[in-house]
Amino acid sequence: MGESSIERLVELEREIARLQALQARALAEYSASRDDAADVASEVALGLAVSENSARINVGLARDLVTRLPETLDALSRGDIDLYKASKVSEPTSVLSDDMAREVDAAVAGRLAGRDPSSIRRMVSRTVHKVDPEGAAARAEARRRERRVELRHGDDAMATLTADLPAEVASAADARIDRCARALRNAGDQRTMDQLRADVFADLLLSRTPGGGSSRVEIFVYIDLASLVGLSTNPAELAGHGPLPASIARAIAFDPNSTWRRIITDSHTGPLSMSAAPATGRPPSPPTTSRSGTGSAGSRPATALRTTATSTTSSRTSVAVRPARPT
Repeated sequence: MGESSIERLVELEREIARLQALQARALAEYSASRDDAADVASEVALGLAVSENSARINVGLARDLVTRLPETLDALSRGDIDLYKASKVSEPTSVLSDDMAREVDAAVAGRLAGRDPSSIRRMVSRTVHKVDPEGAAARAEARRRERRVELRHGDDAMATLTADLPAEVASAADARIDRCARALRNAGDQRTMDQLRADVFADLLLSRTPGGGSSRVEIFVYIDLASLVGLSTNPAELAGHGPLPASIARAIAFDPNSTWRRIITDSHTGPLSMSAAPATGRPPSPPTTSRSGTGSAGSRPATALRTTATSTTSSRTSVAVRPARPT
């Protein structure tokens, strides 16, 4: 397929997005004309020959775009993003008030084009944490109270076991599974990595020892210094997951089993140097008082701390203190 054909595909995709914007406006207008009645979704489902659940999602997204996310709707109208990408702005902002949702919408405007859906959602999630840090912390605590394990039986003598866990716990567990699986693979095991990871997962749950290697794993949490000491509520970031409320990151950093190592970083280029035998020690007691604030990206310390925390599950958590990520 030649370059001209790719350009044609891109233009067709932009045209589809522009039509999706027109449909979203029409859906929102129809819903408003019915005073957003509960049976609007049923009528749309019947007219478009789609499921009622699909119609309900589309009507809700259309309302959000028209009333709460005008900048995102403009990007859709220009063909910069499609409707699915627009939903990645709507979903993380659904927990916010109208005013806060518009603030997030304005903050990400102009940065949506050229991003894939996952990148858009990560960017919007970070912005939601910055706009509503207290709400983000409260939602995280509420979700943690809902942690659970679920078994779903499938066909062909298979079943699926899932767990809703705090992000840092799930990341550490996944890293441990991966490390054990790679150790077996490097030792000559002929199972695929998917098979090895599944079997290691089962072995660990059933108290069977998977083959060889250290069971210690690392996860990385990044937080700016002001948030670490409780002077700011800038979100931290768990590598491979995304934003964490500052309160949760502080709890991880000040875990009594943690060990801290000093590194020197530059706010723009990252680590500058780290001694071969860096200074180590237990973390200090957490601050007894904290003052909430928005933090300042202009205050950029050159010295950072990376901590290594050893939990009861033999996982290690590295917490790197760095300047706040710009929005």
